[in-house]
Amino acid sequence: FPSHDMSNFQYASNSNDYLIRDAAFEKSLKSNQQIQSVLQVANKVTVMQHKNRIEPLLIKGVSDMNNYQFVLESIVKGRRANANNEIIVSKYIADKHAIDTGERILFYFTDQVVKLRKYKVVGIYESSIDQIDHSIVLANIDLVKSVNDWASNQIAYYQINLKNNATLNEDLIISLNERLPLDQKVFTNEELYSDLYDWVN
Repeated sequence: FPSHDMSNFQYASNSNDYLIRDAAFEKSLKSNQQIQSVLQVANKVTVMQHKNRIEPLLIKGVSDMNNYQFVLESIVKGRRANANNEIIVSKYIADKHAIDTGERILFYFTDQVVKLRKYKVVGIYESSIDQIDHSIVLANIDLVKSVNDWASNQIAYYQINLKNNATLNEDLIISLNERLPLDQKVFTNEELYSDLYDWVN
């Protein structure tokens, strides 16, 4: 799969909405010579309103934009989102809604109550993958944690990116799964985005 792949694999809980960060697990991942970076991630379903149009989207918050290769390679205008009120939208969404960098956009979040937030567009990305470009807004993980009222040690999952010369093999996946609690497991991107991989192949 091309370098626009959002990660090599991820791990998340099957039973909870969030995980508690595990410092020992993170340290063991970072010491693995095959792994380039380990990101904490939190996602949030939202509805964006711009002028008189609305769009259901997913905000993906990541812990370290400077180590998020997908963002570094795909931004076509502006910059990375650093503050917890900044977002990056795809070129597809920006063109569809006539959005430009510098604009503040309204988002609705529906939990037990409806929450409204305005975020500043600081960057525009283009991955050339419809499944991503049509639905995902990128942000710092603290933005999503703020909406969820999560503590600093709560995340949705880890995203693990391998080095360019590393091979994603069954032995690596098994070794990672063996370190996890029973209600957590590793997912490869091929498992998460099977339709997309079928199309590429």
